[in-house]
Amino acid sequence: KGIGKKGMEKLMSFSQNGGTIISWARSTDLFSKMLSYQLKDKKEDFQLPYSNIGNQLQKKGVYCAGSFVEINLKQNHKLTYGLGKTTGIFYRGKPVFKTSIPKFDMDRRVITSFGEKDILLSGYLKGEKYLANTASMIWMKKGKGQFILMAFSPIFRASTPASYKLLFNSILSGKL
Repeated sequence: KGIGKKGMEKLMSFSQNGGTIISWARSTDLFSKMLSYQLKDKKEDFQLPYSNIGNQLQKKGVYCAGSFVEINLKQNHKLTYGLGKTTGIFYRGKPVFKTSIPKFDMDRRVITSFGEKDILLSGYLKGEKYLANTASMIWMKKGKGQFILMAFSPIFRASTPASYKLLFNSILSGKL
């Protein structure tokens, strides 16, 4: 059933008032459409500066049923604190993020991305070249609110302890 219109309004109100929204895997699609903040006398519609290009890459031949892949991490950023230059994640082939230039009171950063080559650590990955250098974790700011989106599950069966740090750093990011 989903969170519905009222739930989405409450989520956007939380963000508008300085909250941090953390989303991963397919739930990130919820934030790829037109969103809105309720202002005093009007509603402000906006779209976050990213899109999910996973379906486009799937048509080109990308297939990953669930494998361990390597990602590059942005250094000297609060979301990657305590991690090295690369780490392994469990990934299912979607989503894949593409960012765009933010407008007005927005900002965005690519926090992690797939490498240029030799991405697969364990499992099966078809069409690896299409994932090269694409974003796997992004941070966006709209007004006072933050959105942290991950293309992977940071809590998959306790098999990727390094990705837990990405989740915990995300949770703490409003306090750092």
